[in-house]
Amino acid sequence: MKPSTGTAAVVFNANAGRGQGRAIAARSAQFLTRAGWRVIAPAATPACAEDRTALVQRLAARTEYLVVVGGDGTLREVCTVLHATGHRIALGLIPIGNANVMARELDIPLDPKKAIRLLTDGHPLAVDAGLVMPARRDTAPVLFMAMLEIGFGAAVIHRVHRWRGGAWRHVYRCCGDLLYFPAILKSLTASSRPAFRVRIDSQAPLAGFRQAVIANTRTYARGWTMTPLAQPHDGLLDFMGRRRDTPAALVQSYANARRRRETRSADVDYRQGRQMIIEAERPLWLQVDGDPLTPQTGLRIEVRPQAIQFMVPAGFRR
Repeated sequence: MKPSTGTAAVVFNANAGRGQGRAIAARSAQFLTRAGWRVIAPAATPACAEDRTALVQRLAARTEYLVVVGGDGTLREVCTVLHATGHRIALGLIPIGNANVMARELDIPLDPKKAIRLLTDGHPLAVDAGLVMPARRDTAPVLFMAMLEIGFGAAVIHRVHRWRGGAWRHVYRCCGDLLYFPAILKSLTASSRPAFRVRIDSQAPLAGFRQAVIANTRTYARGWTMTPLAQPHDGLLDFMGRRRDTPAALVQSYANARRRRETRSADVDYRQGRQMIIEAERPLWLQVDGDPLTPQTGLRIEVRPQAIQFMVPAGFRR
């Protein structure tokens, strides 16, 4: 049901959008107030994970509408809490991150002014999520809205994440995309990533993969796609796995991703399923929605159908 009026809250990442998160959150709150909502003062997401969880839990319990101002990482953190606590409130998104994968997937405008107008003009859509359960007991389950990536792309994310917290942090804040180029070159020249096998639902296991994307969305990054048939609300996860990760094979994969088409190659598999089990002899590079995940040798990934209600354009079709 489309929310009309009631109590709303706005959470924002103060570092996103080159530091504009606070100002955009304030404009979002003012817009909702003029539209008749009672709006709780915008709150910045705390650095501490436990504090973030407590904040979102507190706001979700008091509101009918929660607006996220930030990128895919901030969105995933909020969705994780909403899913864990069972809150089914409507979720608005003002995308000011680097990749904004979910916004691109759901046709949410990347212009903050247009995205703010969508907060009242949009319609709710129940969107699936994926849940990653690592085999290691000391690692908590992780929710993702867009994708889990294994191998080369995840190794790039790990390097960017490490560099942007060090000497490269000013470069990342000014023009984040530039930091990906040295990370890509460094990862291309690194030793081969570990191989792994996957079992999808009750199908026979498939082995020998070195790169994979397990996606809830068609969008991979900035309009590219590794899984052209993925739908964010079909109750399925899409698997794209590649057995070769040589520089030539990787260039082919990403060139086709940019063209938004499948890679036709004997070493590439495309599958769909509700549950996927990953096993490897050595820890695998992993990333979820653009954030690094601790390397693991085993994972179970399950779809969570209609987990989150997003406000999307009235004419959204996929």
